[in-house]
Amino acid sequence: MFPSKVYHQIFNAIKIANSSSVLFEIFHNARNSSLRRTCYLTRTVLRDALHACIKIAQPDICAQEISDLSKMCRISSKSKLQPLHPFLDKEGYLLVGGRFQHSHLPYDSKHQLILPPAHHVTELIIMRLLHAGRQILSVSLRQQYWILRMKQLIRPMLHHCLLCFKLKAAASQRLMSQLPLPRVTVSGPFVQEYIGGSI
Repeated sequence: MFPSKVYHQIFNAIKIANSSSVLFEIFHNARNSSLRRTCYLTRTVLRDALHACIKIAQPDICAQEISDLSKMCRISSKSKLQPLHPFLDKEGYLLVGGRFQHSHLPYDSKHQLILPPAHHVTELIIMRLLHAGRQILSVSLRQQYWILRMKQLIRPMLHHCLLCFKLKAAASQRLMSQLPLPRVTVSGPFVQEYIGGSI
């Protein structure tokens, strides 16, 4: 897997997922010569590769919480993640706990992956949906990820995006002409001329 500094040399999250997926396939074939896989990269493999990159990014800001959960199964009451009731799943991902365990939502929506705000992987994930607008972007991200200080992170990215600026531009308002004299003059019915005739 890529070290953290290599993230900044990769342009987008899709390239990270593709490159990581290729490495996963190489490692799998090297360790399992009798079960070599030569198929194309599937959506599941790409998702797992991106999640593995997120797993590397999480300790950059949540190292103490991850350590506490792995040792004591709880975090300090002073932690900024305390309101989220985070937990580690069996694969070691840091997820949001919440109160939706009994809901019929997908597992990824009930327990989103916690992402650090100041990390290149987080920015790349946001850029995948950047041009959708602030509200749609926030809702789409919340379906799988819980980004700390997400609003403060999204605002400058939308502000510096030229395409988003063009899409948000207000349409020009047409200047209406002056109302004709019959429309602004008080008179009785059937006195003024209409449709080219007079009564």
